[in-house]
Amino acid sequence: RHRAAQVATAPAQHITCLDCPNSFYSHLLVYAASNRTVVVYDAAANAAARTYTDVHARPALSVVMPFGGAAAEVSDTSLFNTFLTSAPDGAVRLWDLRQAASVRTFTGHANRTARVGVAFSPCMRYVACGSEDRCVVLYELASGAVAAKLHAHTDVVSDVAFNPAGPQLASASFDGRVRFWGAVREPPS
Repeated sequence: RHRAAQVATAPAQHITCLDCPNSFYSHLLVYAASNRTVVVYDAAANAAARTYTDVHARPALSVVMPFGGAAAEVSDTSLFNTFLTSAPDGAVRLWDLRQAASVRTFTGHANRTARVGVAFSPCMRYVACGSEDRCVVLYELASGAVAAKLHAHTDVVSDVAFNPAGPQLASASFDGRVRFWGAVREPPS
């Protein structure tokens, strides 16, 4: 038998998404609600540590915290204090737990109706994002610039995920396919 150890009540009618860092010890989780808020919840204190309001023009449908596993080669560990949100308003936002507002906005993808996933690269240099224009968009985390647009799907790219152990990205689409992207290796001469 199981029972709820704690119950957090959202400041809205619905919780739309949530994430927590499962690769290292943390008592924090982040969730988004239908009233366009994002809550950083401290499970140890059983209370909200911070609430962000009006985070997007529409409710966030994705919230993602970085993966900090053993394979991650990140020199700036303060990046583990960040998280991403995306909403069908055409924006992905980067948040820093130590700041009261978004620190960067990524807008080179199409997103007006569907939920599109976002992900941090294991090296924390890139953000990948799905897009309604059938592309995967890679952004540079530091500048927010579009680093690449990967074209191969025939419908909305609904989610993305990086392989934490190597330079590989997977993209899922409404076209029923999962594509795997990796560094192109030149054949030996």
